Amino acid sequence: MQVFLRGVDESLLIGDDVTVTVLEVQRDAVRLGITDLSNVPSYWEETLYLEEVDEGSSLELASAVPW
Repeated sequence: MQVFLRGVDESLLIGDDVTVTVLEVQRDAVRLGITDLSNVPSYWEETLYLEEVDEGSSLELASAVPW
């Protein structure tokens, strides 16, 4: 894992297509703006691990980290 220190209105370039900009820093949250020129779909990590349970009537969140 790489760790970067950026302030508000500062950006980080990832490759040629992705720019991550710090929009706002609060006490318990950071707002990021992400620009992706390649138009590749993006997903919230939590939604990648959703599993259908009980014939699709509800969703269960599977943990990405084994405990």
